[in-house]
Amino acid sequence: MNLKKNEKVFNFDDVDHKVYILNKGKIRLFIRAGNKECPLYILDEPNTIFGIVENVLDVKRLIAAQTIDDDNIITPIEIWGRKLFDTVTVNPKLGLQLAIFQAVALQKTNAQLTNLSKTLNEIKNKTNELCINYYEACEAINELNNKYKYPWLKAIYEQARQSLIYQYGNSAKAGKDVLDEMAAEAQQKIAASVEKENLENTTSKVYKAGEVLCNEGELGKEMYILLDGELSVYVNNNKVAEITKKGEVIGEIAVLLGIKTKTFEKRTATVKVKKDAKIVSIPAAKIIEVISKDPKIIVHTLKTLSERIPESYNKLTEIYDKMDKAINLMNPRAATSATCPKAYQQLIVLIEQKSNDREKVDSILKNLQKWIDLSKESYSKFSAVYEGLAN
Repeated sequence: MNLKKNEKVFNFDDVDHKVYILNKGKIRLFIRAGNKECPLYILDEPNTIFGIVENVLDVKRLIAAQTIDDDNIITPIEIWGRKLFDTVTVNPKLGLQLAIFQAVALQKTNAQLTNLSKTLNEIKNKTNELCINYYEACEAINELNNKYKYPWLKAIYEQARQSLIYQYGNSAKAGKDVLDEMAAEAQQKIAASVEKENLENTTSKVYKAGEVLCNEGELGKEMYILLDGELSVYVNNNKVAEITKKGEVIGEIAVLLGIKTKTFEKRTATVKVKKDAKIVSIPAAKIIEVISKDPKIIVHTLKTLSERIPESYNKLTEIYDKMDKAINLMNPRAATSATCPKAYQQLIVLIEQKSNDREKVDSILKNLQKWIDLSKESYSKFSAVYEGLAN
C-alpha cells in the first residue's frame, strides 16, 4: 500500500482482519472519546507491526490509523483469529515479534496515560479554583445580607446560588472533584477477551509461601506465568497488590522490551509467594528455546497483552472526556450557561440590576471581572494544550 498524507490505514469499527507493517513513513493512531478522535501516539520506526490487538481478540477496530508523511509504504497481512494462533504455533518466533510490538504499544499507551493524567490534574485544579471563586462570591453576598438585611442582597444571593457553578464550587470547597460532581455521560467501554491457552502441562516449578519470586531493583530478565496459587506485590516493603488470577503473566513488558532494546530495566517491585504457587519461569536469554518447545506460552502471552491494551484505551478515553468537560467549564463562548465566565458575568448583571448600594458590593464586582479575565486566559491556555496533543 502506498498512501499519501492524511489517508486512513483503517478506521474505527472497521473489520479488515489484517495486521500492517510500516515500511516507510509515519502513522498517527487515534482513540475515540465520545464523537471525537483523540491522539494516541505516533509510529515512525520502520518495520513496526501494528493493528494486532483486534486480530487477536477478533473484534472490530478499536482505534484508527492515519498517515502523517507525504509518502508512506505499508504492507498488509491478512492473519487473524484461529489462523493467527495456528501461524504463531508453527512459527513461535513470529509470535515473539508480535508480543514485542504489543508490549511497545502498551508501554506507549501507558506513557500517554501518565502524561495526560498530569495535564488533567493541572486543568482540574484550575477548574476547581474558578468554581470556588464563584461560590465564595455568592457567600460574600450572603454575609453582607446577614449583616445589613437588605432585601436586594437576599434576592441576589438566592438567585445566584441556583447556578450549577455554585454547586460545583460548594463541592470543590469541601474537597470534592468538580468533574466527579458533573453529570457523567455514559461512555461505551471497550470490553474484549479471548480464551487463553491451557498451560497445565507446561514445565513449571512450585514455590512455597514466603519465597521471593523477584526483587525490587534487580534487572527484569525473567517473566513468569502464574498457574496456581497467590502472590503479593511489594514496593518499598509495602504491599501494594495481590496476584491471584490463574494464567496471569508477570514481568513480560520488561522482558519483551529488553529483548527489543537489549537493555533490561530494573524491577519496580518485589513479588513474594503468598500461597504455595505453581509458576512457569521464562528467562529472557532462553525465551526462543522455551517457546520453540512450547509455543502455547507465547500464544498465551500475546493474548494476555492484547486484553490489557483495551483496558488502557478505556482509561485514556475517560481522561480525554474529563479534559474536554473541564476546559469547557472555562469557555466564555460555550453554548451552555453553566460555565465559570458566564456565571461570573450573569452575577455581575444581577448585582447591577438589583443593588441599591453599589459601594457595598464594589469589591465583589471587581473580583468577578478579574475572574472573568482569568477564566478566558485559562481557557486559551488549556485549549492550546489540548489542541497541541495532536501534534
